[in-house]
Amino acid sequence: MQAVSHEEARLVVANPRRNFSEGGVTGDVSVTGLESLSDDVASCLLRRVDGYGADLVVIGTRGRNGVRRLMLGSVAERFVRIATCPVLLVRGQEGNG
Repeated sequence: MQAVSHEEARLVVANPRRNFSEGGVTGDVSVTGLESLSDDVASCLLRRVDGYGADLVVIGTRGRNGVRRLMLGSVAERFVRIATCPVLLVRGQEGNG
């Protein structure tokens, strides 16, 4: 697992925040971390979302399919299954991350 510094996290959320502001969209962008090494990402996100009382979650997916998806799993797919609010999946292009 790769640790992300607070500065790196601040830079990651800067662009979406600017896009929200420029587009007149009300929302929040935040960074959270796993509470333990046994924690799964989807459950961690759900705790954060429930804490916010979010009306909608937008989450990116890498667009993998077939064997690669089966082997790597999908945080987005698991999150959709356990989410307590609507989820909008935004599919990225394969190979961009």
